[in-house]
Amino acid sequence: MWKLSQLQSDTINALKDHECIAMEVASQELVVFNLHGQRFAFRNRCPHQNKKLLTDQSHCFDETFSLVECPLHGAQFLPSSGACVSGPCLGHKLERYQFIWQDDDLFLSRSEH
Repeated sequence: MWKLSQLQSDTINALKDHECIAMEVASQELVVFNLHGQRFAFRNRCPHQNKKLLTDQSHCFDETFSLVECPLHGAQFLPSSGACVSGPCLGHKLERYQFIWQDDDLFLSRSEH
């Protein structure tokens, strides 16, 4: 589990709905996004060819804003679990992280699910 800096916490909390950012936490490159007020974090790599999911700092969803989409080959993932539901890596998952609040501090941990 890693404690996020105040700047990282503020950046994550400031995300608007459907907004995505790439950030590095404890040498891990992550994509973090806000979907309907809930924040999600995944390793910024598609399981298909280990390419970045977020390349332009703003777009990580399909046109309906219901699935995370790889810009390289169009693989699509459920935002809540990271499970691939369409594309060349069907049956695989994104590496998921979870946010944990303790007092006023924000931590990030690898998810077991």
